[in-house]
Amino acid sequence: MRKTQIALIILLFLLCIGIGLFAYFTDGFDFSEGVPSHDPASGALTVSANGQTLSPDSALPEESALRFDVNADEFTAEVLPGSATFDFRHNGALVKFPYLDGNFNDAFEVTVSDGYFTMNTANRSMEMILEAFYPGEDVTDISALDETEAYFILRVSGNGETVEIPLTGFYEFIKIELDKTEIIF
Repeated sequence: MRKTQIALIILLFLLCIGIGLFAYFTDGFDFSEGVPSHDPASGALTVSANGQTLSPDSALPEESALRFDVNADEFTAEVLPGSATFDFRHNGALVKFPYLDGNFNDAFEVTVSDGYFTMNTANRSMEMILEAFYPGEDVTDISALDETEAYFILRVSGNGETVEIPLTGFYEFIKIELDKTEIIF
């Protein structure tokens, strides 16, 4: 009976070592290396602007009126709040930006057509964007904004997939200049 127990312990030890080696050599059980990458010919969703395929790391071209080509027969394009945070007041009530529900397609003039959509980013201050989101309502007290933050995300869905592209760096900021001769301490 004692020899059987020792043999069983040795087998379990070897099994654990085998599993550890297998995990090490497969990079933590990651088998994606052998999987072919997505390309437009395979039907995977791609979004491109000016011939460049966009990804979450892409920066949008500088033009204000943009055309995005999409390789899907049916797709949706939405501009949604990003994860960057700031506060503002809507009709007097304090609102935290990333918790807004709805899309900003009207504010960015998103128009979907066959195989492409257009979007306008020209001269968009956060105040203008929020006023387009709340037409005819009072939007005030927008807290400080950072030009590098992704306040919006362009989400394109089609072919059973979704591509999200952060929108940064095109916002027009309100600048205040003080007349130094009029400052009293």
